[in-house]
Amino acid sequence: MDIIKVGVLVDPPFCYEQDGKFVGICIDLWDKIAKINNYKFEYKKIGKKHKKKIINFIVDKELDIIIGYNTINYSDYNKIEYTTPFYLSKQSILYSKNIDVHEFIKKFIKILTIFVTLFIIFAIIFLKKENKSGKLNKKIINVFWRLSIAFLQGEVDETPKTLVGKIIILLIMICGIVIFTYFTIDFLNTLIGKQLIKVNTLSDIGQKNIIAEENTNAVEIISRYGGIVKIIDGNFEQALDYYSNNKSKYFGVMGDILQINYYLKKYPKKYPFEYSTINMDYGNISFIVRKGYDKLNDINKTILFLDRELITKNICQKYCGIKLSMLCT
Repeated sequence: MDIIKVGVLVDPPFCYEQDGKFVGICIDLWDKIAKINNYKFEYKKIGKKHKKKIINFIVDKELDIIIGYNTINYSDYNKIEYTTPFYLSKQSILYSKNIDVHEFIKKFIKILTIFVTLFIIFAIIFLKKENKSGKLNKKIINVFWRLSIAFLQGEVDETPKTLVGKIIILLIMICGIVIFTYFTIDFLNTLIGKQLIKVNTLSDIGQKNIIAEENTNAVEIISRYGGIVKIIDGNFEQALDYYSNNKSKYFGVMGDILQINYYLKKYPKKYPFEYSTINMDYGNISFIVRKGYDKLNDINKTILFLDRELITKNICQKYCGIKLSMLCT
């Protein structure tokens, strides 16, 4: 039996490398297809830099099939063929996450709790040290009053007599300045952020600068609805990195919902973004095969079988959760 040459278009969560082997939705799906049909095959990695010429790999017979995030393009039917679709691609737009007022309050309470704890510790140390000089009223309430004034106003009614007392007062003044500055800026950002216009309708992307991965449906969709496209020659992660470094210049990044979900869950701190629930467009994702490929009919039958038995859905659920697995059909 001939060995099928399978090209793997690396693009998480559809195909990617982990612990020295290929994994992902398309990898698991193809493994099932190959097992059912007793195919022998070998993988060949196709990087993003080769995406422009992936069709040539098929036309020149360097590969028999290409698996990965391949959107059906009907203009290519004179050169290649597509298998039965197995995933309905949903395009969405990702943008900088606004700080919610409730999140601001939670953050304020958390930091205030930490500060009050430190404040009490400083007050106890201050009380003990200053009491040794016999110059300070021993009532704890007076100590807290003096430290509170130092924190809120940045000044003291009486200069501490001991070195430790002076250092503590200075630290409390600095803490007060830093905390008030931080919360002022954070609260202003919250107010401004709440006024930002997000994507509630398709027309909201009009006249906005939006980043898109090269050779994807996103490029055409942004243009269709009046947006200004910034094309990134690379993968979706590179598009996210570019946006992270240029948030002031661009409204967001458009991409497939599974790609967006994958990176936001895997790197929540690196990409503190959110995405619109509005669907920008749909597209069918399939494998690419040679024109007149003799195994195409069996592959299509197997894809339909896996879909009917909910195996495809279970594969998607493994990588993207129950809700988004509904798109794998």
